[in-house]
Amino acid sequence: YNDAKHFITETLLAWGLWSDRRVDLMLMIAAHESGGFKHNKQIGGGPARGPFQMERRTHDQVWLHSDTIHKRAKKYGITRKDADEMIDDHAYALWMAVHY
Repeated sequence: YNDAKHFITETLLAWGLWSDRRVDLMLMIAAHESGGFKHNKQIGGGPARGPFQMERRTHDQVWLHSDTIHKRAKKYGITRKDADEMIDDHAYALWMAVHY
């Protein structure tokens, strides 16, 4: 838990997106969805990926329809990746979860 909280806090601070509420929300989502960063693929072979368990379809829709993601992504040098990248790239998974 402490490692996850530190990771989320530091990453959000670097992006200028930090708030206590946002950190708590991301921690709760990860705790529920992946057992707190333990399962990076959905148990049972489902489509969800990463510590926040976002599905490919949701990932793609967020990139297409988020009003803020493109401007913010450019500012921080984040480029769209394949949804499967959320398995190993937890910063990218957090970026997507914050913008969902």
